[in-house]
Amino acid sequence: MGLVDAIVQWVLDIIQSMGYFGIVFLMFLDGISFPIPSEVIMAFSGWLSYDGEFNLFLVILAGTLGSVIGALAAYGIGYTGGRVLVQRFGRFVLMGDDSLDKAEAWFKHYGDWAIFLTRFVPLVRTLISFPAGIAKYNLKRFILYTTLGSLIWNAVLAYLGYLLGPEWENIIDFFDRYSLVAVAALAIIVVWWVLHRLREMGKFSSPKKGDEGV
Repeated sequence: MGLVDAIVQWVLDIIQSMGYFGIVFLMFLDGISFPIPSEVIMAFSGWLSYDGEFNLFLVILAGTLGSVIGALAAYGIGYTGGRVLVQRFGRFVLMGDDSLDKAEAWFKHYGDWAIFLTRFVPLVRTLISFPAGIAKYNLKRFILYTTLGSLIWNAVLAYLGYLLGPEWENIIDFFDRYSLVAVAALAIIVVWWVLHRLREMGKFSSPKKGDEGV
């Protein structure tokens, strides 16, 4: 059994042994960026609702509660210690105080949409909480848009698991392809950001006429 299969089996065992509390616990881990796919958690729980073991509404509620608690934990880490980490180690990833100031300004303008929409993007959906905390994004708005985005995401996954029943695992294949697209888009954004930062630092500035060789 590979690592991924072992993680999936562990997720299924937790849900079957702990019930709704297991869903809350696993979605909490997902919310703080542990490599536990929410697609497996919610789709499998949706299937158990189809099978009569769970109530679909309570599954969605438990998943959303776990997501919000995990997101708040990640937000709290960013809020209390994120700036210190960036100030100490940020130079290794081309970040500094000016980057933090820009991040805070960016969240003030686009934070609502960023928090809400990224809840539908694998990887980013959990990672966004940390920089939101660093930028000290408004906590009430963070909870509101995290709850709304997580509620929709979890409801879709659980309902798909409910509709597919025993075929719920087909969801994993679909979201694996969806995740690859999301990761590729994220990689493009990261490369653009690095190039942008290097350009700002003068690494890619064009040579002046007087500096050109003869």
